[in-house]
Amino acid sequence: MNDQNSAMETERPALLDTLSTTQMDELEQQYAQNDRDGWNRLCEEYGWTPDTGAAIWTWFGQSDRPANS
Repeated sequence: MNDQNSAMETERPALLDTLSTTQMDELEQQYAQNDRDGWNRLCEEYGWTPDTGAAIWTWFGQSDRPANS
């Protein structure tokens, strides 16, 4: 993996900027509970594709992910 890919993986997805605080809290809760079924339901409600939901789940799992901005 090169540095550019690494930077892209740790960068906060712009899609998260479109969510309300409540929606972000819901995602955080589902992630903290390791509840993929609940996570997938939320992603579907938000109109995300399964691939988008999976990519954001992976981003949530990064220990060095940027804080909400």
